[in-house]
Amino acid sequence: MTDSRGPGEGWQHVVYAVDTYTCTTCGEPWCSIHQDHYADCPCIGPDEDSVQYCEHHVPGSGVGFQYGRRIRYKLMRQRRDGSLGPLFINRSRRISVGEWMDAEDHPTKGYAHRPGWHVVLQPYAPHLSMRGRVWMCVAVTGYEEFERPERQGGKWLLAQRMIVLGGLNDELHTSS
Repeated sequence: MTDSRGPGEGWQHVVYAVDTYTCTTCGEPWCSIHQDHYADCPCIGPDEDSVQYCEHHVPGSGVGFQYGRRIRYKLMRQRRDGSLGPLFINRSRRISVGEWMDAEDHPTKGYAHRPGWHVVLQPYAPHLSMRGRVWMCVAVTGYEEFERPERQGGKWLLAQRMIVLGGLNDELHTSS
């Protein structure tokens, strides 16, 4: 974080309820960005679960902002050498920690065509074996939601970009 633009891609400004307007109908906090009640809008609040936070200060200004990003989860193949890779599609790809990666489209016979990084809201996929696999904490941008049965982990996000922050029990990589 060396410039005044903020902490980097994937981070969002944290919005505090005190900084919102008041709904003229009910008096609850109102998000003018999303035109919705603060409790219902996608803005990141200061104490949400699964949000990673960082402080950013604009050099020389005395102004500071808090940013956050929602932590998502991706089950990955862990190779014998410790490197990470996708479970099924494009298995030869090596996935790095701490680098933004664009999704690639690799139609594969026998698999539904769903391009994008497949991530979930919680580290839960009971239909998949954990042998040789590890849950990683990730942040994503440019995603669409894809509803799946609960036995397949529930809602998936199909994302255009992803950064691996670290393992489920690791200290997370926060530079971007």
